[in-house]
Amino acid sequence: MGDNTEMSYYYLGSPYTHEDEAVRNERYDLACLATVKLLKMGIHIFSPIGHSHPLARDYGLAGDWKFWEDYDKTMMRPAEGLIILTIDGWRESTGLSHETLFMSSKKKSITLVSFDNSHNICHSGGDSIYIAGGGSLSSDTAGKIGYSDIYKGEISEPKD
Repeated sequence: MGDNTEMSYYYLGSPYTHEDEAVRNERYDLACLATVKLLKMGIHIFSPIGHSHPLARDYGLAGDWKFWEDYDKTMMRPAEGLIILTIDGWRESTGLSHETLFMSSKKKSITLVSFDNSHNICHSGGDSIYIAGGGSLSSDTAGKIGYSDIYKGEISEPKD
């Protein structure tokens, strides 16, 4: 991922918004667990859910894409790519659809990851409804999660 003179990171996309607070809390916990696992693998990662959930929960900020869109795009622009955590709700997530479309438009890599039965991060396998418009993971990062290419598929317009 480069030397210490140039900071680079990936943006962790994961679903969040749900009417049930218990679901939001579980999604937050899983995003934090994925962030910790990726950091321990040496992959620099920014998790908007890990960052914003406590702010929404404890200080009354909104927890939806509409509120966080400008902030999230600011954090996505310099990111090397998008790593999507494929937990329940990822295909239906409005925010994740917008993040994927945005990263595709910027020709950033997009990779799907999930947890195995031991809660280790691994490549999700299977198909994808998203496309990355160029780019790819660095070989170092790809080796850490067991994947060396991006998914190809059709871009789905976000449902607002």
